[in-house]
Amino acid sequence: TVVLDLGTGGGMFPYLLHKLNFSVISIDYGGISSQIELERLHQGIIVYSLFFEREKWPIDDNSIDICTALDVIEHVHSPLKFMFSEIYRVLKPGGILVITTPNQANLRKRLYLLTGKSIYNPLRDYYEMNPFCRTYKRIHMFRTFTDC
Repeated sequence: TVVLDLGTGGGMFPYLLHKLNFSVISIDYGGISSQIELERLHQGIIVYSLFFEREKWPIDDNSIDICTALDVIEHVHSPLKFMFSEIYRVLKPGGILVITTPNQANLRKRLYLLTGKSIYNPLRDYYEMNPFCRTYKRIHMFRTFTDC
């Protein structure tokens, strides 16, 4: 089974998959990690450092069984169409896509709104650390998939 993990960084997920004898390909965002850093960090895993939301992936068509993007999509700048078209291109027919993302309408954010607080990070955070570009509700995710 071949697993593609998007937005890997220093995460343990590809490492654990590799230890469980999965073939793992990992793509991390080109502006954060260099190719050399990723190769050193993830030995035994095929890694690529690139801007995966706008650069063609060096992966063959229909070669991936499972693609994961765990808490990544909220960091990707719009439009998402290119990234999803690449996922569609590399996934085998019947392949599995697993995406996790913070819920835009979670209880904490609802309580913040009820008490007059902002659910967004301070503006300075977007310039200093780029924490999130966008959060999603379930309907947004379905619309994004069907648009792509």
